[in-house]
Amino acid sequence: MKIKLFLTVLFTIVFLSCNSKNDVGVRAAQSNSDNVSPALDDSSSTSIKSTRREYWPLDNDVFEEDTVVQLKDTFLIKTNNYSLNDSAVIHTATDDLGQFLVHSHNRVVEVTILKNQKQYIKSILSKNIFEKNTELQLTGTSFQRYSNGEHVFRIEACIPDTDVCDVAEVAMNNLGKVRVVQFLSNEADTNTNSSN
Repeated sequence: MKIKLFLTVLFTIVFLSCNSKNDVGVRAAQSNSDNVSPALDDSSSTSIKSTRREYWPLDNDVFEEDTVVQLKDTFLIKTNNYSLNDSAVIHTATDDLGQFLVHSHNRVVEVTILKNQKQYIKSILSKNIFEKNTELQLTGTSFQRYSNGEHVFRIEACIPDTDVCDVAEVAMNNLGKVRVVQFLSNEADTNTNSSN
């Protein structure tokens, strides 16, 4: 009986000491990864470790919109705009204390189109159509029109916490394939909308 108790205590001590060494190893690996110092841009030699960071909290909001289009057939267009909670949208911001990195989340829009109450198209819209700017976050999507057998949407993507945005019209065919119809100037688009 004493041998079983002794072995149990010994095994517990060994197990606990192994776990604490793993935790120390993980912390050491994390601190070593912070020592990597890629430059933020060509004019800066500030390391990632010394740069302040701001992380957005988890975003569980889902923005839903339903649009009914009555043509020869009836289309119900459902859009769900939701966050991937990935902290993958990173841009540099500046305040009174200097530069810092802002980590926000990518958002995508799941589009489901029902034709005569049956699922017809299901596709995902993302900021990937704006290839030139990885700092963008998808901020808005709206159905514009049905043209030549395609559903046309207006997509807006902005750098978080700024007024810097890109806007595009995209068309979705009956297979859910998305193509860019045109890129719009955000300022011109805003002026056009305000004059109507």
